[in-house]
Amino acid sequence: MIPIPEDGYFQPRVKPKHRCPMTEELVYVRKHVIPKLLKHPFSLPFKYPVDAISEGIYPDYFMVVSHPMDLYTIKSRLDHGWYWNLGHCLTDINLVWRNARLYNPPDHVLHQWAVSLKNFTYAQVKRMKSATNSKQTDKQTDKLNNQNLRRCEQLLDRIMEDVKLSQAFKIIPPQFSDNHSTLKIPLDLDTIEKKLQSGLYEDADAFAYDFRKMISETYRNRAEKDPLVENAKELSHKFEYEFARSIQADENPLKMRTVYKESQMTEMLEKMVKETDEIERQLTALIQEEHDRVAEVRRVEASDLVTKISRMSSERIKQVLEIVQQDEASLNAKEKTEKSSSCMQQEDDDYLTLDFDNMAHSTIRHLRQFVDSVS
Repeated sequence: MIPIPEDGYFQPRVKPKHRCPMTEELVYVRKHVIPKLLKHPFSLPFKYPVDAISEGIYPDYFMVVSHPMDLYTIKSRLDHGWYWNLGHCLTDINLVWRNARLYNPPDHVLHQWAVSLKNFTYAQVKRMKSATNSKQTDKQTDKLNNQNLRRCEQLLDRIMEDVKLSQAFKIIPPQFSDNHSTLKIPLDLDTIEKKLQSGLYEDADAFAYDFRKMISETYRNRAEKDPLVENAKELSHKFEYEFARSIQADENPLKMRTVYKESQMTEMLEKMVKETDEIERQLTALIQEEHDRVAEVRRVEASDLVTKISRMSSERIKQVLEIVQQDEASLNAKEKTEKSSSCMQQEDDDYLTLDFDNMAHSTIRHLRQFVDSVS
């Protein structure tokens, strides 16, 4: 716990003794997550250190919040290499939302905004994990495709070396349709080879599709007893045998490892959600206990103030009246609101009723200072 700052706010350190290298995840948080948080319509109260004096919550805030944190401090820490990994950074971000929920009751707007921003942060991190995983998967897929296409070139070379088997399919001349109205240009090994060498096939399956199409066109356009049909059957058998042996299908170990990692990531995120819900439940109970404790401290403090004020002279009570009136007028002017119901009622010069439940923290602090100064 930090000492209660006399200036009413606490600025955490942002420069480490030794700068940490920026990981890919920290770069993403710095470039994408923090800017989005700072632009979020709910983020204004969380951008800078809490000024407890100007907010009228001094010193109570620092009696409840032991480790203040804000978004611009996190941004500066990222800029200066404070964090060694994503978890270290997320601890500070979650601390901002935790402090707001710890000090403000569940029905308070700041508590509700903190919950919304916590969920928003979690969604951004989940999106980052998905994007990183997808990027890794894309790299692995590209690598696999390149390996397979090189194997396709080797496969085609072996087929072309078998001159007896491939010669009839190397160049197939164009053919007219039955009514001689159109000229059909069939696929042949020469066309497939040029497309493969020019990088026109996205993957091995696209290459295989063209090869099988060439065989199908032979079956379709030739008579059943044509020697070329038997040749096509032999060529097809050789191709399918070589393709199955050479090409890594979707079930290859690299692909399986990628799918396994995706499954692991999903399980990890689900586990994080369950753990977060449990922490949220425990934190809610802790917050309620803390509110009860602060309420009890305020009650005891108010009782002590009432006792001391009741023993004052009429002149001192008038000074108390002036302090409360001045504070109320100042708060109303600052908030630009019409005068609300007063936390003080005076029936005569010697009888004063103070409503500490509705009294501002700053007014209680001023009264405490006045009472201590004249005691």
